[in-house]
Amino acid sequence: MDKPNSQEQFDTETRILRAARQVFFKQGMAGARMQDIADQAGVNKALLHYYFRSKDKLFQTIFTQAFQTMLESFKAIIASPMSITEKLESFIHVYISNMRLNPYLPLFIITEINKRPEVFPRQLVPEHQQVDLKKLFAQIQKEIAEGRIAPFQPMHLIMNVLGMSIFSFIAKPMMIHMLGVNEKQYEHFLNEREAQIIAFVRSALKTS
Repeated sequence: MDKPNSQEQFDTETRILRAARQVFFKQGMAGARMQDIADQAGVNKALLHYYFRSKDKLFQTIFTQAFQTMLESFKAIIASPMSITEKLESFIHVYISNMRLNPYLPLFIITEINKRPEVFPRQLVPEHQQVDLKKLFAQIQKEIAEGRIAPFQPMHLIMNVLGMSIFSFIAKPMMIHMLGVNEKQYEHFLNEREAQIIAFVRSALKTS
């Protein structure tokens, strides 16, 4: 196989990654096959393996790109002059929007953390890329002291927002079964979820 030039390599990798996202979105990490991805990308399986040695390697690349994009958005939100309420609303919007595009990410993260609790969190967010939560917590405490938001322990506030945002995606198969709804109905539910979480946060932070 002739080695492709830089532009050809970029174009082919881009096409493969785009195809892989579509396959992972429809079939999940476990159900996706390299042949499915090759067919979707319009390349043969040998070429797919030339660029990405395994399904795990391909998924890791997609995962890293998606997570880093979300991480950069979180950093920008924290650094912005917005109020805490506005920042939390932006967090919710960014997270849910990204999970709608990459619904396999939350379960993958939790699975990897459980398998490699000492290693994976450091790989997920290297020290030089960590979000400055101390700055966010300081702003929360400042706005509480000024009477702009209701008293709330910062860690509980962040965990509540994350929990409400993440659970809808992790629990999707279980909730579809328990609620007796189909995929289309659950997607409609997810369309409403962002507004519901934001309304809940506003209510929780509102001073009496």
